[in-house]
Amino acid sequence: MPAEFLISPWSGLFWLLAVLVSLAFHEFLHATVAYGLGDQTPKTEGRVTLFPFPHLEPLGFFLLLLFGFGWAKPVRFEPGNLRFRTFGSTLVALSGPLANAVLLLLTIAVARLAQGMLNGPLSVHAQVLIQSFIAINSLLFVFNLIPLPPFDGSKFLLDLLRGMHYEKAYEFLVKNGQYVFIGLLLLDNFLGPGLVGRLLSATVEWATRLTG
Repeated sequence: MPAEFLISPWSGLFWLLAVLVSLAFHEFLHATVAYGLGDQTPKTEGRVTLFPFPHLEPLGFFLLLLFGFGWAKPVRFEPGNLRFRTFGSTLVALSGPLANAVLLLLTIAVARLAQGMLNGPLSVHAQVLIQSFIAINSLLFVFNLIPLPPFDGSKFLLDLLRGMHYEKAYEFLVKNGQYVFIGLLLLDNFLGPGLVGRLLSATVEWATRLTG
């Protein structure tokens, strides 16, 4: 997906900006929710900030820039310190995809407002910037809803397994969730309908249509 944004220095710069802002806001919301629920760890480790660099993991950031698939530095928190111990970690986890949903909707709103003020189409540069924000936030939103580690959506499933005392299943997914995901993704693409790719494409197309 990022290749189309790297055809010129401007488009590459816009893609870089979109990745930095979107990753930073995603991790900032994780940290803010954990801190708001009573755990000091994100605050002491400097993660309650919108400044992007404390949130970046070099390899994951590099892969995300080039291939559209990567990761940021996880926000560390102690579930036992959270105010809601039963589902506190789920709230912290789901705040990440929520952050990207907010940025996606904000991008749509800004695009429509700008077109209304200009009474016409946006410039090519503005359209590329908007498409960069739509693409990266759609990607982060869709992938982080997948209920397998290391994605944010896994926290609900893991909390459920732990609460039901399925310790072996819990430990298996914690250790091997990424391999399970890769295997399912390969099967989905080679033997099935490519559901993840279709969902991602549908999200991008929906957001693009709404920008007008």
